[in-house]
Amino acid sequence: MNLLKWVNKILIPFLFLALVFGGMVIAHEGHNIGGTESETDVAETVDTNKYRSDLESKIKELEEKLEETKEEGASLKREIESLENQISLTEYRIASANLQIQDKIREIGFLEKDVNFLESRLDKIVEAISFQESVLDKRLREKYKVSRVNNFDLFFSNEGFSDYLNQVKYVKIAEDRDKSLIGEMQSTQKSYEAQQRVIELKRDEVEEIKVNLELQKAEAERLKDELASLQEQKESLLKVTQNDEKKYEGLLEAARKELEQIQGAANVVIRTGNGIGVGAGEVIGTMGNSGFSTGAHLHFGVYRYSVEDFQSQSNWGWYYNNYKDPLDKLKSKGVYWDTGCYLDPSGNADSGDGDWQWPMDSPRITQNFGSNTCYNWMYGYKPHPALDIVGMGNISVKAVADGEAYFCRNCLGDGGNGVFVFHDDNYMTVYWHLK
Repeated sequence: MNLLKWVNKILIPFLFLALVFGGMVIAHEGHNIGGTESETDVAETVDTNKYRSDLESKIKELEEKLEETKEEGASLKREIESLENQISLTEYRIASANLQIQDKIREIGFLEKDVNFLESRLDKIVEAISFQESVLDKRLREKYKVSRVNNFDLFFSNEGFSDYLNQVKYVKIAEDRDKSLIGEMQSTQKSYEAQQRVIELKRDEVEEIKVNLELQKAEAERLKDELASLQEQKESLLKVTQNDEKKYEGLLEAARKELEQIQGAANVVIRTGNGIGVGAGEVIGTMGNSGFSTGAHLHFGVYRYSVEDFQSQSNWGWYYNNYKDPLDKLKSKGVYWDTGCYLDPSGNADSGDGDWQWPMDSPRITQNFGSNTCYNWMYGYKPHPALDIVGMGNISVKAVADGEAYFCRNCLGDGGNGVFVFHDDNYMTVYWHLK
């Protein structure tokens, strides 16, 4: 077989197939690069979509219920119903988060399969380019051999003119084939480069989904913690109220009256009374249950007020403004925690980050400060701006630092006793329920 016949019979069909194949690879998009979707896959997709739709409906329904519950009056039944709805809502959100995790894992699997498929096809294109280069090299060698024949001798030899015409015709065809081959090689090279870009994009997509997957897993863990917290809140509420509506109402009423009493007493003694100098560690009272208390304890609060700052506040606006965490000001000390709340330490724990003395020698904390306690429902979900402390043994109450003290001894005529001390660094401390 001469070279011209070989080119026509073998090389041209091969180049055509290589070009068509490369175009098919680049044009392909979607997750079924490596194969077709089975009936089982389709059925699973339908079931998953229905499950997802059901979850979304349940979540929306519970969110609407929670909004409706907020509009109802305060009651133990409402609180329990609200917590139960929040628990159910969180459970559905966990299920939704897990479903999204499965979706992302499945998507990563599809993309990695695509990458593997494309890489195998890329290898085929590389082989095609290599083959094309070898064919072109052979073609150039043949062309070189033909060019060395003396055209003048060929023209005047026996049958030379006929051979000469054939030779000229062959050279023209060969040149056309060379140009076509070079064009095909360039096209195949472009296919290779495009294929590489597709693979790189899919690899980037895989990495991005993996990052999102980790975020989704973290969200699922957060929701699990939230679920445990809600379940604990419900148990705590039932334990404190003993599932008794009257006891629940009594606790709410006591908390409301305590707030009003402390606010009113401060307004009376600070705005109209005179301060008395006290030193750090000086006894200023004794722990009791005066006023509206559910048991003997010290209500100890810390605020950022000077006397002038306090007097510039509205009569009833100071209590929920400028309050600070007492543990940020009290010195580190081993303290016994007995709040009965899962959010707090239990038993002995080093507590305090400041330099003030503690108001009691052997403190036992029975309620923590802030908006993240088990008992915020008693205050309309506002923060508890104090520590509740019970003295173990010695129940004397002491000033935590030097300052000017304003004493309320039944100053409102309702049996409530307490002290408000202003310190040099523009802090005010509150000591309430004293004997």
